[in-house]
Amino acid sequence: MNWNDRIRKVRKERRMRREDVVETMRAYLPDGETVSTRTLASWELGDSEPKISHAIALAKTYQIENVTELFFDDPAEAALTPEGRELLRKYRELLLESPRYTHRRPHLKPVRQLPLYDLPVSAGTGNFLDSDCYEMVDADDSIPLSADFALTISGNSMSPTLKNGQIVWVCQQNTLEPGEIGIFCLNGQAFCKELAQDEKGVFLYSHNPAYTPIRVTEYDELLVFGKVVG
Repeated sequence: MNWNDRIRKVRKERRMRREDVVETMRAYLPDGETVSTRTLASWELGDSEPKISHAIALAKTYQIENVTELFFDDPAEAALTPEGRELLRKYRELLLESPRYTHRRPHLKPVRQLPLYDLPVSAGTGNFLDSDCYEMVDADDSIPLSADFALTISGNSMSPTLKNGQIVWVCQQNTLEPGEIGIFCLNGQAFCKELAQDEKGVFLYSHNPAYTPIRVTEYDELLVFGKVVG
């Protein structure tokens, strides 16, 4: 397991959001140093590496005494110097490239990955959508190619079309036609609703008849995040 997959796995095992992690890390960071949720996401994706002080703070946040246990599965590898780990990495790559030392594996089609936001978008009362709170998930052939990101539905106002806890796939766009289901931001709150229009104007329509349509007035700020495509 790569180090970035390992630190993401540890966070999930502890049921911590990225916001919780960076908030707890503050107590262990040197004065003047900060870590954002975007930085933590970059570590978990392997796009960047934490410096020593950040790695130590992350280990303490997860209550792991030895920082090497957080980043290395093999204690022997953790005992190596940076030069030794680099030599081990190069030797491992040579072995993997050699047909003599590897099993033949079928050609695998690359899997598309899309961001799944941690915060659920409300299909009932509305929750603010934080663009930093996401993880990359595999999107197989069943996911529409037009999808750009995914969200989790919270609430039952779009039932039976969309159920509580269901993941919806969204094509990012800033306009919708009446009758299309989309992700909206109305006065700072995120909703999953159907866009509707009548002689009085535009409103957000819930498929569950127990919920009253949300009328959009000239004093409201309505933004479109995207169209639900799957």
